[in-house]
Amino acid sequence: IDLMTIRQLKGHLDNITIGFCGDLKFGRTVHSLVNSLVRYKNNRFYFISPDELKVPAYTIEDTLKDADLCLILTEWNEIKQLDLSVYEKLMKKPIVLDGRNCYNLEEVKKTNIIYDSIGRKTINNI
Repeated sequence: IDLMTIRQLKGHLDNITIGFCGDLKFGRTVHSLVNSLVRYKNNRFYFISPDELKVPAYTIEDTLKDADLCLILTEWNEIKQLDLSVYEKLMKKPIVLDGRNCYNLEEVKKTNIIYDSIGRKTINNI
């Protein structure tokens, strides 16, 4: 199962609702497909698995603690409303690659974060 097969069968890779059934915790296909398909507009995902094979729940703090790099691939309010100081506090040397332009550049300039976003100037205050 790969993007080429989905595109061949559907004719496109956007505006698709996909149900993932099975091993969501260890299955590599699920993770690669979701990571690829989030780049296309209006895709929705549903995940079904037994409890022991569900995707583990992580908090933002778990994810950022001692991270080298943060890739933002969503426009969730939980991310957009996250105070930029959290990146500074939790990450080793905060480098944020924002694929959704979630943050105001003027606010980012006040931080000690390397911040790169789509179609805008990279901020490097470190």
